[in-house]
Amino acid sequence: MKKSSQSESATLRQQAEELLSKQVEKSIGKLSEAEIYKMLHEIQVHQIELELQNKELILAKEQATTAFQKYIELYDFAPSGYYTLTGKGEILQLNLSGAKMLGKDRSQLKNWLFHLFVTDDSKQIFRLFLEKVFSGNVKESCELALLTSENLQQYIYLSGILSDNGDQCYVTATDVTERKQSESDLRTSNELNETLLQTIPFGMNIVDEKGNVLFVSEGLQQHFGAGALGKKCWELYRDNHLQCDYCPLHGGIKIGLTETYESHGILNGRIFEVSHTGMIYNGQKAMLEIFIDVTERKQAEFKLHEKEVQFRNLANSGPALIWTSGTDKLCNYFNEGWMAFTGHTLEQELGNGWAEGVHPDDFDQCLATYIAAFDRQEPFEMEYRLHHVSGEYRWILDLGTPNYNSTGEFMGYIGNCFDITERKLVEQELKTAKEHAEESDRLKSAFLANMSHEIRTPMNGILGFAELLKEPDLSGAQQQEYIRIIEKSGSRMLSIINDIVDISKIESGLMKINIGEVNVNEQIEFIYSFFKPEAENKGIILSFKNNLHSAETQITTDREKLYSILTNLVKNAIKYTKAGSIEFGVSASSTTGSVSEPGSTEQGRSVELLKFFVKDTGIGISNNRQDAIFERFIQADIADKMARQGAGLGLAISRAYVQMLGGKIWVESEEGKGSTFYFTLPFHAKQNEKKDSQKFAFTDVQVDQVRKLKILIAEDDESSNQLISIGVQKFAKEIINVKTGTEAVEACRKHSDIDLVLMDIQMPEMDGYKATQQIRQFNTDVVIIAQTAFALSGDKEKTLEAGCNDYISKPIRKDELMQLMQKYFSNMKE
Repeated sequence: MKKSSQSESATLRQQAEELLSKQVEKSIGKLSEAEIYKMLHEIQVHQIELELQNKELILAKEQATTAFQKYIELYDFAPSGYYTLTGKGEILQLNLSGAKMLGKDRSQLKNWLFHLFVTDDSKQIFRLFLEKVFSGNVKESCELALLTSENLQQYIYLSGILSDNGDQCYVTATDVTERKQSESDLRTSNELNETLLQTIPFGMNIVDEKGNVLFVSEGLQQHFGAGALGKKCWELYRDNHLQCDYCPLHGGIKIGLTETYESHGILNGRIFEVSHTGMIYNGQKAMLEIFIDVTERKQAEFKLHEKEVQFRNLANSGPALIWTSGTDKLCNYFNEGWMAFTGHTLEQELGNGWAEGVHPDDFDQCLATYIAAFDRQEPFEMEYRLHHVSGEYRWILDLGTPNYNSTGEFMGYIGNCFDITERKLVEQELKTAKEHAEESDRLKSAFLANMSHEIRTPMNGILGFAELLKEPDLSGAQQQEYIRIIEKSGSRMLSIINDIVDISKIESGLMKINIGEVNVNEQIEFIYSFFKPEAENKGIILSFKNNLHSAETQITTDREKLYSILTNLVKNAIKYTKAGSIEFGVSASSTTGSVSEPGSTEQGRSVELLKFFVKDTGIGISNNRQDAIFERFIQADIADKMARQGAGLGLAISRAYVQMLGGKIWVESEEGKGSTFYFTLPFHAKQNEKKDSQKFAFTDVQVDQVRKLKILIAEDDESSNQLISIGVQKFAKEIINVKTGTEAVEACRKHSDIDLVLMDIQMPEMDGYKATQQIRQFNTDVVIIAQTAFALSGDKEKTLEAGCNDYISKPIRKDELMQLMQKYFSNMKE
């Protein structure tokens, strides 16, 4: 722009200089020097003025160019479209907004006909618009619709005026699409509102501040009649205006304030929810009343409430703990039974709060069962422990059922829970009892098989060697060996039978304890003497240790049971020890224990204890068998068969006796190195009094030491009668044999000089106890010795109470019978 101005200025200057030069040449000769200088001065001043004018022209031209550029920018980027059109509607000029409205590039639109972009419905409007613009010099306007490139209608407002030369017009286009859409929406809304106002059931009305009805919806008008408009609102209701106590007109209409109440029976006895809203209607304060008939809803709510009350009463009346959950798996209801069980509030249990009461060991399984069933919408059943208000955990049976509404939509779950703690306890007891019964049955089966072996083995020895004794060519040594084997087998079988009888009596609760004075030292020494030969035959060193002071040796306990305990333990030690040593003994324990008196039900009395032990170097006992060995029949179940004799009852009997006497028994053992059995008994010491008691050795009594006797043998078994008769024949001057208790009593009445009665306890007609009691009524001097095959602890005491002098068990041993003869009929006693 500046280069163009400078070029024009230079051209003008050149022309001026040439003109000036011609003028100077014509007049230069006529002018004086002073005039020439003056002329030059004028020329210079004029030149400067021209230069200044030239600068002003350049500046003005630049400003005009800038203004034109701004105009072009305003023209192109104005929000409205600008068009220059011919009378036919050809587009001569247009701005960018105008091109955008038509959906084309500006360079493509020149010389196009504008009406090509107008919808068919708007073409006539556009033609009339052009005719009016070109027919006068007045501004014209119209609205029409354009078709865009996406075939969507766009509404524009056109304003046009004719140019000065009259061959074209200038048109401005404004986009009014949004306004037209708003107007359309408003019309639609008004139409909808009008429709709603006229069709809403019992609908609405509008009243002014004085209660005059200004508008009534069609629903209300049908009810009130054609004359509702202009009446007072309360005149339309049943019972005049009794309901108007609720009417906001009493306090004046407040614009925008809405009040709602329920009105019963104002229209044909139905229930309405009435809302009053203050508003401006036709320039005045008014009140819009909306009536919603809620009669059916209220009736349904009442029925639903009744159902809920019925459901809650039903849920709370039974023993079940009831819960419900929604589709979010969270619990939303618990009945009163649940709250009473847990001791929690409803707020504490809702959601997942109830899960805090589930036992930690059951929680994972409980949650997994619930979620798995929930995802499949299937019923479930699970058992878990739930914390009870008492502080303990109780077993719960939870039965969950999917809950569906009337349309079959899944709503969650309903659960019924029942306290099954007692059932679980019974089940556990039954399970334990079943396991015990199965174990007992298995052990008994093994025991019976073992018994068959244990009884048949000595019986085989007895019968077999008794058969061999019949051989005529036997030497005396062979006969004695066979007899020794028969005796040994008989002793073995007798021991087994005694154990069976004892354990039977223990299990049936018939075993009694008989407390008396016992010298512990004598018991220890007796057992040592009894087992020493057997131990030496196996190459085992047997020893005993007695750490009791002389004042402590006499105690009160059951002599027979203490003897049986020690005998069983020492016998066991010999049985399971191949080589080495066995040591047993007793000491007073420095500790005290909480035990019960023998034969007493009182518990917890603190007394000093005697501690017995039996230690061996035998095969030992593995850790997992150290408790089991005290169970009955257990030897029949052990893996180590080793052909060891016995019924497996000795330790069970020993434990029962120890417990009956108020003590306890245990074992310490290491497999392969030996065992030590311990048992304790309450220590009730008695002052050791010296007694002139006779001691009898295990040697035969000389026959000549016993005087000749008249003996009555009361025995119903023929072989036993014969055996006893042979045994006492050497001491007898006369033997009388009877088979019943009645015959024994009659024989004693008839023979008052009888010295000795060997009374069998188990006889027909009258047993030995009653026979003895009757004999003592008329004869207190005769010696009566009871003989029985029962051989149970307590039998001796029972016979003594009946009146017998002494007791001997079957089978009767020769040396025991000889000792009794010496005790009661020795020549030294005469």
